[in-house]
Amino acid sequence: MIDGGEIDKVYKIALAAVQSNDHTSRKTIEQVLQEYNKIFQLDEIHFLELQKRIESEVDIHMNTQDVLLVSEENRNWFIDTRVERGSRRSDAYEEYLKKELSNSVVSSISSSMDKAMNAIGDPVEKTRFTKKGLIIGDVQSGKTGNFIALMNKAMDAGYNMIIVTTGTIEKLRQQTQSRIEAGVQTEVRHDQQTFFVTSMDKGFKKGTNNLMSLGETPIIAVIKKNITELKALKQWLDQNSKTETIEASLLFIDDEADNASVNTKKSGDSPTAINDGIRTILDTFQKSSYVGFTGTPYANVFIDPEEERDLFPKDFIQVLPTSSEYMGPGNIFPEEGNYHDILFENDDCEKYIPMTIPLDLRKTFVVEEIPESLKEAIQVFFLQCAIRDARGQKGKHYSMLVNVSFLNHVQLQVKEKIEEYLMELKRWIKLYSLQETYEKTIDLRRLFEKHFSTIPETFESIQPTLYASVDSILTDVINSKNNSFRYEDYTNGARIIAVGGFSLSRGLTLEGLSCSYLYRNTLMYDTLMQMGRWFGYRPRYDDLIKLYMSRSSMDWYYQVYEATEDLKNQVQKMANAGKTPSDFGFYVKEAENKDEAMLLITARNKMRTAEGAIIPVRISGEIKETPHFELASVQKNKTVVENWVSGFVSHFENDEFLWKNAPVDAVEKIFSSYEFGRFNKLNENVWAVIRNSFKAFDVKIITKKDDREIKVATLNLHPRTRAFTYHAMNEVIRLGNSRLGSPADGVIGLSNEQKDKVKANSEFFKTANSYFKNFTVKERNPLVLLYPIYLNEPKDEMDVQVYKEYKDKVIWGIALGVPAEEMGENSITYRTKMNKIYQQQLIDQASWDKFVSEDEQEEEEFDNE
Repeated sequence: MIDGGEIDKVYKIALAAVQSNDHTSRKTIEQVLQEYNKIFQLDEIHFLELQKRIESEVDIHMNTQDVLLVSEENRNWFIDTRVERGSRRSDAYEEYLKKELSNSVVSSISSSMDKAMNAIGDPVEKTRFTKKGLIIGDVQSGKTGNFIALMNKAMDAGYNMIIVTTGTIEKLRQQTQSRIEAGVQTEVRHDQQTFFVTSMDKGFKKGTNNLMSLGETPIIAVIKKNITELKALKQWLDQNSKTETIEASLLFIDDEADNASVNTKKSGDSPTAINDGIRTILDTFQKSSYVGFTGTPYANVFIDPEEERDLFPKDFIQVLPTSSEYMGPGNIFPEEGNYHDILFENDDCEKYIPMTIPLDLRKTFVVEEIPESLKEAIQVFFLQCAIRDARGQKGKHYSMLVNVSFLNHVQLQVKEKIEEYLMELKRWIKLYSLQETYEKTIDLRRLFEKHFSTIPETFESIQPTLYASVDSILTDVINSKNNSFRYEDYTNGARIIAVGGFSLSRGLTLEGLSCSYLYRNTLMYDTLMQMGRWFGYRPRYDDLIKLYMSRSSMDWYYQVYEATEDLKNQVQKMANAGKTPSDFGFYVKEAENKDEAMLLITARNKMRTAEGAIIPVRISGEIKETPHFELASVQKNKTVVENWVSGFVSHFENDEFLWKNAPVDAVEKIFSSYEFGRFNKLNENVWAVIRNSFKAFDVKIITKKDDREIKVATLNLHPRTRAFTYHAMNEVIRLGNSRLGSPADGVIGLSNEQKDKVKANSEFFKTANSYFKNFTVKERNPLVLLYPIYLNEPKDEMDVQVYKEYKDKVIWGIALGVPAEEMGENSITYRTKMNKIYQQQLIDQASWDKFVSEDEQEEEEFDNE
């Protein structure tokens, strides 16, 4: 029983302690309270109640402000008419959101959707209009909550019909239908009703819906991106219309707008069926607004803006803000990320379920056994269930994701093997888990210490209830052949290990997801990011999350994160400069300002406007590095760098080891001798352009406080230690995240005033490139960074052999950061062949084709359902 007096005694002290933190999230609240509880001495029940009270008092804030890029001056029509038209629906929805979200988050959602409303058409206007926009939010960051807010505001403003497309999967449509029904059934008056022409049980089918008048009562249809449903809806609209075009107003919300909606046919050909179906419905209304929502907008910005009927977001592009509560790629995959320690390798999966199964074996491939890493992940999920039960979360859904193949028959075999292992685990837990000397109990205790040593709970505290926590865990396949699992069937909370492929990669939310096992790879940014079902909000269990994936996937996710931040940054800069979405479309279409990896952002047939055998690679606003070291060049490069430093040592004999305004002739001496190899983005091509573009550079030798010291001439340096993997086929050492330095290294060389700008605008300085995108050639010199590196001791046996040889050897890497050109000027680029880029990614052409063909095959199977 809770004694309120006990909590009242410490409440004010606890609240003050939490409010003194600059960044407030549930995790930081819990961390602060745990420290203070060493003094308070509250038991677990009272501690959780105190935490609950503090969280209700302290707003969880938004890390960023939303950005809007518009085609015309914002007319504020929605804000100007809101008092007159009323806001009952949106007010009620905001009260509904406050049951789960903080006031500041709800306020941010409302403010963002106000801006979106101003950018779409006014339904009361007498003139015809067709508006098209794109809203970009992080994967699993609450985009559905935002577009339901937009729906409510649109109905308040007078929109007659709202169509929502939810992707290609019926289960996702049902999930979205349920959330929309809950979000718009918050009316406070009888005359504020809505009429749904779809339901949880059925989408839109020909001949099943009654005719009705599009008028005072808003009509909502939630449909799959399926040509059958689009055609049925169009026929129904035609039957309801007495004129060639409907005089009423339409808001068309396209969720996962990069999936299936994008026209993949060549210019002049008939568009793809779904794309044409959406266009046709928009053309049916005299007043229509199309708003695409996506976390992976790459395909959308490659739509040709010159095709007037297509879905290019000509009127606005909006980037939504992110809550401090969001667990996303930016705090998982960078080595300095708050959640980087949730990552665990599972490369042993290759032996049992290869990442690329040969074509001739796909139909007959047999899964003989599941890998040890998957067995460990399942045991971790068992422990997570018991810990969450101990935290009072019984009745919540607990989920684990297993995504190891796009082949349905392989998924089924994996599911069966997992079930066999579950039976074995449950049996020994039931019979022996309380026996301290039993070997498997000892192993499980070790696993608890490995993964959960920093949480408040102990192994002893969950051991007695472990079997009760895991007995109800089930396994199911979720794919195009099996859609039977429904969370709503489990009123006391489902505990499921979900095995699947595309269904688990495109919008379907796994409730209470705490453990993810991914052994998939792709060269498409959007496909890779959409696999990240673990992104999102994990209230009161974010300290339990674990993520298993291959080492290459970790590197690639980091690159996707940087490319996505780059895209958002482009939108910000264009908005600041008063540019329009059409300017932005041309900017991407002409490939003048994108990183080389951007060529791999989406399926080849979605990049019709970006194709070409020779492409420009941007240098302006970028930092290029050498995180890949070919063994044959390591010693030579060490000699080159150390001889160069010795030759100019007097310039570095200062506290910062920084040479300001080094002349290009001096810098040329190191760049002309260093062997960059085949796999680095900093290479001879980059330097050949840069040496003719700048006269002065800032050069910094990176050193840190460390026990290990090296001496170069008169300088005492402390190398950084970095994690690495060894790529045996190419005899290359690759640093973790395929990164040489840390993002904050870009601040080197800036003036104190410029550093203050960085602190004041920290949301725009999350990546290494951002320090060069946000300062122009008139504001800073190019920056050369020299990195002495020691290798960290690895776990993988192949890496250990390399480590033994190089553990006492310094490896020197180089980075070159180039500031941005002035807005409107041509960026510095060099031109290269596509296959050069694939080589830089350490992937040969044959492997690339296999990955891409699998991704495209998987997506097309769902698009055509």
